[in-house]
Amino acid sequence: MFDPSGKTLIDWSAITVTLGAVVQILPAVASLLSIVWLSLRIYQTIKEIKNKD
Repeated sequence: MFDPSGKTLIDWSAITVTLGAVVQILPAVASLLSIVWLSLRIYQTIKEIKNKD
């Protein structure tokens, strides 16, 4: 869907949004979307690691 560099950019954006939400700078909707994105990326990474074994 995305090339690796695009995913990295979106990952860093999601991390930034999540940190901003933690300090209550951003609205709850943005933090929820960021949490969902990071959860999907963690799931995808774990799935890739398991498939290599």
